[in-house]
Amino acid sequence: MRINSSGEGIIKLKTSLPSVIALSNDKKVFPIVLVVKPGDRISISSTNGSWEVSGSQESMKLMKFQSRVVNSDKLLKKLRNSYEKCDSLEIKDSLYKNYLSARDSILNVLKQDALRMVSSTPYNISAIFLITARIENRQILPYNDYKELYRKVDTSLSHYYSDNSLYQSFKKIIKQFQLTDSLRKIESRLLVGNSIPQQSFISIKGENISLPGIWARWILLDFWGAGSKLNNNLQKKELKRLFEKHKKNGLAVVSFGVGLDSAQITQMTQRDTLSWYQVSLATQSDINKLKEYGVVELPTYILTNRYGTVIAKAKDIDVIDSKIDSMLHVYKRWLLARQKADTLNRADTFKTK
Repeated sequence: MRINSSGEGIIKLKTSLPSVIALSNDKKVFPIVLVVKPGDRISISSTNGSWEVSGSQESMKLMKFQSRVVNSDKLLKKLRNSYEKCDSLEIKDSLYKNYLSARDSILNVLKQDALRMVSSTPYNISAIFLITARIENRQILPYNDYKELYRKVDTSLSHYYSDNSLYQSFKKIIKQFQLTDSLRKIESRLLVGNSIPQQSFISIKGENISLPGIWARWILLDFWGAGSKLNNNLQKKELKRLFEKHKKNGLAVVSFGVGLDSAQITQMTQRDTLSWYQVSLATQSDINKLKEYGVVELPTYILTNRYGTVIAKAKDIDVIDSKIDSMLHVYKRWLLARQKADTLNRADTFKTK
């Protein structure tokens, strides 16, 4: 590459295959992405930070779209900072609504344009930049809503760019989306309001446990695994505190040690003096049962009533604690109202007599 005193330069590149070149001034921000095909003669220029491309229609369309995304990001950041820094709650609420309205409007326009461009030319490698574009860390074309379009781009590009590093990166992105989608489907198998599956387990003490089937007001299912000792100790300490706090209110707990055998769980139970049910899920068939409970991450806590209906599902024990406190508060208010009603009824009966 040669550059003159005016900052003008010439890059000569001969290629027999379509290529992608990212040009950067500071090695961090890529102000322009060139899609180069055999025989192309491309020229680029910049005026006051605004870049222009000629000789490559694909590069020109991509650059204009990327420029719109960058400018939209700047605008939304400015609007977001306005309401975050505002002290007046009334004005802050109005600014927040303006931000949401602008964000939704911008997302909708960019989504329609990206969808049109990708759908018309899925075989162009620039489709990778368009279909994976983000604004405020949000996908403009979310994988869950446009799975067929992602598959179409993947199939189209595989014929021409199978060995291209950019295409290989795109394949990895799709696999990550597919994994996330798969986990989301597993997690959605058991949501609040659903009933837990009918299953039986044997505790490390040889007790037969049927779920549902434990006669308690609430049953907390605690799924945990062989993570760091520090995290497990903290989790068990918090769970023990919760159990001691609410067992008088009718709480029962069943802990499932995922990937841990009975001996390991017994040692932990004796060391920490844990008095609730403990179950080992050490074999692969046992671990597969987690899918039926929608568990994709450890720890996971599932709170049910005595009939097996899910009341709460969380990764944090404090969420379960707050939920039980809330239900107890509602129950106490109902009990108080009922006691008052019974008192009034007795008084009316006495007057009648």
